[in-house]
Amino acid sequence: MVVDVRYQNLQYWLAQQAPGTPQQITPLANDASFRRYYRVHYPQHSLVLVDAPPAKENSLPFIQIAQALQQQDICVPQIFAKDLQQGFLLISDLGDELYLSAITHHDPDLLYQQAIDTLIKLQQCQTVNHPSLPVFGKRFIQRELNLFDQWFLQQQLQLSLSPAERELLTRTYQFLTTQIAQQPTVFTHSDFHSRNLLWTTTAQVGVIDFQDAMHGPISYDLVSLLRDCYLVWPQHKIDQWIDYYLAALAQMDFLPTVTREDFIYWFDLTGLQRHLKVLGVFARLNIRDNKPRYLADIPRILEYIVRVGQKYPEMNDLLSFIHQHVWDQLPNEH
Repeated sequence: MVVDVRYQNLQYWLAQQAPGTPQQITPLANDASFRRYYRVHYPQHSLVLVDAPPAKENSLPFIQIAQALQQQDICVPQIFAKDLQQGFLLISDLGDELYLSAITHHDPDLLYQQAIDTLIKLQQCQTVNHPSLPVFGKRFIQRELNLFDQWFLQQQLQLSLSPAERELLTRTYQFLTTQIAQQPTVFTHSDFHSRNLLWTTTAQVGVIDFQDAMHGPISYDLVSLLRDCYLVWPQHKIDQWIDYYLAALAQMDFLPTVTREDFIYWFDLTGLQRHLKVLGVFARLNIRDNKPRYLADIPRILEYIVRVGQKYPEMNDLLSFIHQHVWDQLPNEH
């Protein structure tokens, strides 16, 4: 019998932090990281235990950013106890209703308008000026894009790239990097989508998994939300929600010289960068971390890339490469 020493230590630590004996401790669905989550059930309430191994996960940014977002009146988990040396946290429970499931029995317009309202508050968070917050600059953008060829093309699909194909990728990456770097920068969650947003029992938008926040391009979180890797919205709904976002910014006199056409350009190219990066991340999760479930989302992400990329001549060579070398090697039907 294999003993889970970390789980035993986590239970011992919990007993020291919270009065009373829990009725039950149940595991919650894990994300794409090395963290593990447990719901601790008490007679009148529940809490969430986080196990974030210090060798793999740094919990300090989560703690610091949570405090900053609370000051911005954003619904994030409250931290009741922490042990950074062991990598344990005890936080409030925002519930189970992820946006991914909430859309099946709530009005999507209500959900997404409130998510956008929350995003705008998040983008105003003063943590963006914190010196420890990473910058989503050209070097970082390039490093993310390199995940596409290193993990998705070469590792997942086992493609051997010719010098001409490597030059094609370099040219594409330079185009995306240059254009994205021209955007205004704001506090950026970095994974603002349906698996990191909760519809709480108090009809608030609960925000989680924000520890990788950055000083990044203004369109990044909106494209993460509206061109979600886990669900697809029709283009007319995306357009409607973009207009809702831009109208809210206009009321605040934010981006006064930016046209809708300008913003759509930013939105599209930032989405292309994000989705190329995500293909590499999902391949790495499969190969390195033994988490193959993300492979099922790859055809959806490629559809985004092809559909949006067709609007921009600079993407034509990459799309030709995808049609010639990628579609036939996907692990799922497409």
